[in-house]
Amino acid sequence: MDVVFDSPHLQLLVGNHKDARQAVDVDAVIALENLTDYAYGVQLNMADERPAYPFLFAKVPIRTGRRQTGLQFLAALAVLDDIVQHRRTRRTRDQQRAPKLAVLIHCQAGHQRAPTLAACWLVARGHEPNLLAAWETITKARPGTAPEPSNYVAAGECLQLWRTIHHSPFTSC
Repeated sequence: MDVVFDSPHLQLLVGNHKDARQAVDVDAVIALENLTDYAYGVQLNMADERPAYPFLFAKVPIRTGRRQTGLQFLAALAVLDDIVQHRRTRRTRDQQRAPKLAVLIHCQAGHQRAPTLAACWLVARGHEPNLLAAWETITKARPGTAPEPSNYVAAGECLQLWRTIHHSPFTSC
């Protein structure tokens, strides 16, 4: 699990499925699962599910390999942005650790889908000027991440859709 973005209010982490199983000091976990693992659609844990987990847990379906689409990443980006913007967690006020929100994004290996979503968020929220700069930041924080061309294409599509919906200027490449 590696920190790819750190500010006074947010810590964004990228990891793999083992990191997620061992996560204890986070406020939210976003699992980017293969579409074949369960029915299509974003799933959030409810108050009565996974009571032992002190964090919000969201599953978002994104295909593995070259079949990813911008729309799949857009759904994940919307979940991530909602968690960050509204500080959505399962912690009560008494359980809040600190004013900094910690969000872990993970996929199976932590080298393709999770870093791609992190890159999309960094660009969409203006923390990086473009995807290449975002990938460079993520690669420095998490060596071994090497996006496939399909990741760039899906991320570019995602950001174009995000821009259309939110009317925010940015460059996608």
